Amino acid sequence: MTEKSVLTVYCCGGLGINLGVKLRDYARKASVVPGYATIRVAMADTSDSNMRTEDFAENEVYLIKGRDGSGGIRAENHKEIAECIADILHQHPPGDVSIVLSSLSGGTGSVIAPSLASELLAQGKDVIVFSVASFESLNEMKNNVKSMQSYENISSKHKRPLAMYYLENNQKTNRATNDEFIYNSVLSLSILFSGQNIELDGSDLHNWLNYQRVTSYPTKLMYLTFTDDNVSAEKSSVVSV
Repeated sequence: MTEKSVLTVYCCGGLGINLGVKLRDYARKASVVPGYATIRVAMADTSDSNMRTEDFAENEVYLIKGRDGSGGIRAENHKEIAECIADILHQHPPGDVSIVLSSLSGGTGSVIAPSLASELLAQGKDVIVFSVASFESLNEMKNNVKSMQSYENISSKHKRPLAMYYLENNQKTNRATNDEFIYNSVLSLSILFSGQNIELDGSDLHNWLNYQRVTSYPTKLMYLTFTDDNVSAEKSSVVSV
């Protein structure tokens, strides 16, 4: 067994904070088990309203000073968020791979998360995004679109692919189901990126996320998913399996 790798999870905005609390407990248990990466959870928000009932350590949460929350308006704290991205990464350094988790629909997480992902790509880091869309109002639908456009623009700007797990809270798939999928997916990725898999080294995984290094396929926002079934690698649709 080689030394464990580090996986950092950045939980952004209200949805991120709510998920981060439970994810933190998962991480503490998994991090001591051989075969899992060491998981570090960092949370960032513009409001402490999601932190009232939990015992948060000071070094776990980065509270951005600006308006108290964004009220679903993405532009509300945009300037304050942009000014804090470098400091967030300074206080909570990226791991061997980083996960950025947020809602696409809100006003805060949907700004913090793309900003973090962009800076991580600019620094040459490997990053995977977990994004959850909701459709309870016209404003949320507009935020979903704008957030997705932000991620696509980030990939284009840095000329690197950006891997995303996309989920929807809707009538068919409720919030609790998506939350459980996210917890299990983070643990699955911590196994994949643990640094303890035989015949699977860091360069293999780096090239898997950065397929432009080993293929001629154009860089773009890409969708990732887990499957238990055989996958047909069709040239026109599948970049990397």
